[in-house]
Amino acid sequence: MLSIEPRGPLERFLATKEGTQRMNLKQQIISLRDSAARLAVDFPGAWHAESGIRGSIITPPSNSEEASGPEADAAIGQSKADCRRERLDFRRPTLEKDFKAFMKRFLCKRGKLQDVVEEPWRTFGYSFAAASAGSAVPTREQEETLDGIGHSFIYGYQTATGRLAHLVAFPAVKYLSRLSEHGWACGNSWGDPKTALGDWVYIVYEIGLTTGDPNLRRYYRFVSAIPSRAKGPIHRDLLVGFDGEEGIARPKSRCPRAWSLGWDAATRGELAFSRLGTELTLASRIALDHLLDMDAVAVSNEVFAKWQTRLVSRLNDTERYILEVVAQHASAECGMTTLEIAKKAGCDANSNFKNRLSGLVKLGLLENRGKGYFIPLESRWICCHLSQGHGQD
Repeated sequence: MLSIEPRGPLERFLATKEGTQRMNLKQQIISLRDSAARLAVDFPGAWHAESGIRGSIITPPSNSEEASGPEADAAIGQSKADCRRERLDFRRPTLEKDFKAFMKRFLCKRGKLQDVVEEPWRTFGYSFAAASAGSAVPTREQEETLDGIGHSFIYGYQTATGRLAHLVAFPAVKYLSRLSEHGWACGNSWGDPKTALGDWVYIVYEIGLTTGDPNLRRYYRFVSAIPSRAKGPIHRDLLVGFDGEEGIARPKSRCPRAWSLGWDAATRGELAFSRLGTELTLASRIALDHLLDMDAVAVSNEVFAKWQTRLVSRLNDTERYILEVVAQHASAECGMTTLEIAKKAGCDANSNFKNRLSGLVKLGLLENRGKGYFIPLESRWICCHLSQGHGQD
């Protein structure tokens, strides 16, 4: 049989393994782009918002790097300030629960509250620098300068968010994760469409920051506290965002403690929010259009490398000790029990310790198949980050 050699340079490139892979990726992106375009017409109704809080309500955890020196645990590529910021916490865990519920009601005005998709973990901080830009479009540097604690909400109509998660976000994050040397291979958004939707939103933002497309950029606002002029026991104090959405009045607040928290933070300029101005299915279509013209490998490497570094910097001392012990003494064939890990880590196997283990499993950093905990092969990158952090002592 005659073998036909590719003639042109494009044909020769596509005949290579790399060329075939890139061609397949392009077809996958086109397919996702078309799916997003159909959803934007047939099932629109998904939006994203993020709240940010800073100030006296936020405090470093008692077992943070503040006690052992921030230099010891700073992840590679992270400044000391970023390491300290990303390990901040609320003074009391119950305050965070109340605050999230309050901000959900404040921001998520469309659809039903029970359908709001919340991140399984916090965002990596909030861009108060961008909120301080006022009506001007914030710069990339401002948007990437983070402070305090951020919480992410995807809201709207269940059909819209569900279809976007399953038909676009879930496969898109998988494709990009497979491209990146830092990508998720288990845990995180790999097996959960709703978590993938949260990851996808931030990929859309990264594409928007790179391209400068205004449809993929957030607008930022401080929450304003407007005191009532009425006298007497009935107060009409109002918290508003001045972005066309209705504010929340004090009498309508279902949680007085959360209201007081929000009011005090707003009066000090410590409470802000941001929204994606474009409906999320349409924004996904636009982002995938841009991705066709971008280096998808470079985009995915940048996104997932950033997430890895930030996840490491947010681990507290107990979580680090757990991972170090498991990395040294456990494998997929021979896992470690909770008591074994606690003993070697020098911790009590109490409920707090078990919650830390559970949290690391949810992040995909640990796995337990019934024979004990171990670090899965796909998450062994964490070992390199931990050794680099201690190498800075």
